Amino acid sequence: MNFTTRFFYFSFGLVLGSVILLFSLQLRKEPIKFNYLPSSRVISHISNHNIIFSENISCKVDCISLDVESLRTYISESKVNFKKSEIHKAQRKVYILSHKDYQFKFQEFGEYYELSELEIKKNKCINCNQ
Repeated sequence: MNFTTRFFYFSFGLVLGSVILLFSLQLRKEPIKFNYLPSSRVISHISNHNIIFSENISCKVDCISLDVESLRTYISESKVNFKKSEIHKAQRKVYILSHKDYQFKFQEFGEYYELSELEIKKNKCINCNQ
């Protein structure tokens, strides 16, 4: 088989495979997520579980009008601070997530995560003694 024939078969296979891949990826409902890095795995795990708010931060939550859906958006834009997080304890893991406007402290309770501390970096809440 000469070079021209091999190049034709190679090009045909490359174009056909690209077209099939293009159409199969466009038919997906959700984009493909690669959560191989530790920070992205933690963020994905927290945002895919139920989240409850602790009683001691209810004033801050009300002050910034935070609900679970907006919290999930902030979580996806955050980075996990593993130096401040307590992940090697046997009972409950504690993750510190840093956002440009907020810092969240989540505690794992098996089926759900509790937002136990909330630090507001901008627009402080005066009534909440922060």
